Amino acid sequence: MEALLDSALRLAAPLLLAALGELLVERAGVLNIGVEGMMLTGAFAGFAAAVATSSPAAGVLGGAAAAGVLGTLFAYFAVVRRIDQIVVGTAINLLALGVTGLGVRALFPAGAPTAPTVADLALPGLASLPVLGRSLFAQTPFVYAGALAAAAIAFFLRDTRLGLRLRAVGESARAADA
Repeated sequence: MEALLDSALRLAAPLLLAALGELLVERAGVLNIGVEGMMLTGAFAGFAAAVATSSPAAGVLGGAAAAGVLGTLFAYFAVVRRIDQIVVGTAINLLALGVTGLGVRALFPAGAPTAPTVADLALPGLASLPVLGRSLFAQTPFVYAGALAAAAIAFFLRDTRLGLRLRAVGESARAADA
């Protein structure tokens, strides 16, 4: 049971972080269905950077940078050029699928090596609790960052003036202008 919960939290963290980003852009009135392609590209770039440098921190930065480039590309075409958001998102997903598949074959023809990983962060005292202590309180920093980001974004959207404005623009931009 503990192993299942541990794995579920670990695997849910990247999905939670991506969903929180999508929540913010959707509240602003933008539909980014290319988020899966951004996740795939970030995962590939992070893995490649971590393997090349033997540094998990370089992997995290490489993944964030690659996903940021695709996010900027999406914003340029969907927001600046006003191309249909569904079309741009689909194109980003297809581009990511093709580029990462080609990249894996080009960079790792003999198979993917083992990459360095981000170490677990055990919260003192809580990680030693019986039954669920290790599963809940000895996770990667991304699990904790996801939980903190979810709480912070909920507070931001519900209790701040800027969050209210963001929600108003996403619901009706013309009404917000008035």
